[in-house]
Amino acid sequence: MSNEQINPGHPGQRKPVIIFARTRASAAPRPVVALLADFACRLDTLKNEFSDPIDKAALRDAVRLMHDVALSHDEAGSYGVYAIEPLAADGLSNPAHEEVAW
Repeated sequence: MSNEQINPGHPGQRKPVIIFARTRASAAPRPVVALLADFACRLDTLKNEFSDPIDKAALRDAVRLMHDVALSHDEAGSYGVYAIEPLAADGLSNPAHEEVAW
């Protein structure tokens, strides 16, 4: 089975099949999950160095898939690599309004 399918809106181009979260019997070790999440973030930054929109789209898809895999293992292992930070008391977190002590 291929990881790609025909993209009906763009003849001749393929688009990746979306991988949905699933229940895992076991999770990869936390350091591996953290490293995969870090690689995905770095690739997300690196993709901006490419000017070709097709290359950027392929890299964007790769970043999404890497985060999907890392997140599913993070949830299965309850590692907290993708931690949810609490919002400010007013419901919005706005660092521009925070005092910084130098």
